[in-house]
Amino acid sequence: MNDGCWQSARREQSNNARIANASFDKAWAEQSMAQYQTIGGILHDKSELFPEIADPAASTTLADPHLVLSAAMDYILGRGVMDADLTWLGALCNVLSRELKGCNPSKIVDGLMSGEDESGFSENWQGEVGVDDIERVKASIHERSM
Repeated sequence: MNDGCWQSARREQSNNARIANASFDKAWAEQSMAQYQTIGGILHDKSELFPEIADPAASTTLADPHLVLSAAMDYILGRGVMDADLTWLGALCNVLSRELKGCNPSKIVDGLMSGEDESGFSENWQGEVGVDDIERVKASIHERSM
């Protein structure tokens, strides 16, 4: 096998391990964001960047959109809501709404930020996030999930 084949096999093995051990937390968000920023621009089908969501049959954990978006929002809010983060979040929301029937990422994020979902997410960020940042997040999700 040549080096290219070995590298491809290692990436596939790494990707399979990531899918099987999907835990939607800060580490997942960091890895997902890094992968998106590295190869997201060259992939036409962004679902390839989120196999733990796009291929639930390959995962031992079903992707709960509330957990996914809670981890994603926690990560981007903690980084100060950068434009690159909003692009990643938009791609993630597109995949969620396309792959998980009935999933409405905008509604889930609204619930997270307003406290309607009772997860405690909004209390954790109360006073830490400006209204402008929240509006940028919502606009980004709405723009990209159409």
